[in-house]
Amino acid sequence: MEVEDAAELWTKYDQAFPVQDDGQRKRKLVDFLALEGNLKAHFKTRYYSLENSGAGIVPTPLDPNEGRKTLRSLLRVDFVDAQRNIDDENATRSNKLSEAFAAYYQRNLEQAEAAEEAVAVIEENNQNLTAHYHQHFQPLMGIIADLGLPSHNDRAMKIVSTLSSEVALRGSAELFYVDAASSHELPEAYNGLGFKNLVFMAIQIDNFYKQWLATDENRPLCQMIFVEEPEVHLHAQVQQTFIKQIWKVLTQGAGDAEPRPQLTVTTHSSHVLDAVDFSKIRYFRRVDLDDEATGNTYPGSIVKSLKEFQPDAINVGDLEVSVDEALAFLKKYLRLTHCDLFFADAAILVEGAVEKLLLPKMIDLAAGGLNTKYITILEVGGAYSMRFAKLLEFLGIPYLVITDIDSVDPNNNRKGCKATDAGAVTSNASIKYFFDGSDL
Repeated sequence: MEVEDAAELWTKYDQAFPVQDDGQRKRKLVDFLALEGNLKAHFKTRYYSLENSGAGIVPTPLDPNEGRKTLRSLLRVDFVDAQRNIDDENATRSNKLSEAFAAYYQRNLEQAEAAEEAVAVIEENNQNLTAHYHQHFQPLMGIIADLGLPSHNDRAMKIVSTLSSEVALRGSAELFYVDAASSHELPEAYNGLGFKNLVFMAIQIDNFYKQWLATDENRPLCQMIFVEEPEVHLHAQVQQTFIKQIWKVLTQGAGDAEPRPQLTVTTHSSHVLDAVDFSKIRYFRRVDLDDEATGNTYPGSIVKSLKEFQPDAINVGDLEVSVDEALAFLKKYLRLTHCDLFFADAAILVEGAVEKLLLPKMIDLAAGGLNTKYITILEVGGAYSMRFAKLLEFLGIPYLVITDIDSVDPNNNRKGCKATDAGAVTSNASIKYFFDGSDL
């Protein structure tokens, strides 16, 4: 998006919110653009091709029509939004599962043979309904005839059923839930929102993929499907099953030669994250971005790919941990217990359950402000907190380590002593790590 005419934009802005006597305006430029129609009026989408010349990357403007055509030939993007409106009290007809199934049939299963069968069934019903109408409307037609209608020169009247296959499939398909034991049918509204959410997402995702594959001419080279917050109304086990199986469900039946889409899931669920391979995680962190040209600070995000994360080898005293061992430990440990770390404002690393139980009370007594922050308390043991250091620094999450001093006699590391004893040292590997190998 670029400003089409910067001079005109400033003129309109000055007219709407002129500079006051104190040198300030009532509203900022961003507020002016937020008013209805202003952004669209002053900003247009520009298209460029990038060419790598000897002087570097050179952008070349493209004609808007050519740019749109080129982009559409390369990429198709589909969204399954978080606001799926599947609550029966608030859902429109178009958001009900019944309509979703009917639309899926119409778009993907209505091949020539299936359509012909549907038309034959509906035409047979039309004939039966026409006969039914004739029988039951005959008395009414007699009353109308007694009124002199139709006359000798008028055409006769006949009630005919005119169901079409298109209307029948779109407007007359209703979803029912059937109890297997009693064969009793229940309407769509009689099932939970989690079940509906899961079915709706599966229909939408599969429909997007099949539509892409069914594009006969100028099919985009790549398809990206975004699923926003699939965890809505789903309990933990279903969340994990969804994320593990959705790719298999999406691509089943597709031949080996068929292209595959790219699936991107946005989530705030540690349960979803728990079931995903470490290297596939992209971590978005909100930060303040400084504009060196203007000196202003803007809210923004940085994106970290966990595929690029590499911990350091650890060599503290007798403890030696290779890079591969450190990475394998983090993957296993996070998957087992602490995927909520990715959604924290800060982390507190403690040794065990006692500290974890005491910390909330300590926070209440001495640091009540932390109760309004998103803090994760990690139970990591005395020897493992340093293994999280590089990951936390990579993600940009501030952290506090609370661990035992573990004082020992300098001449006998297996003999404990008071921390105040002359020459006492620590046997705690984390303390040695964070203090550059010092054991004092």
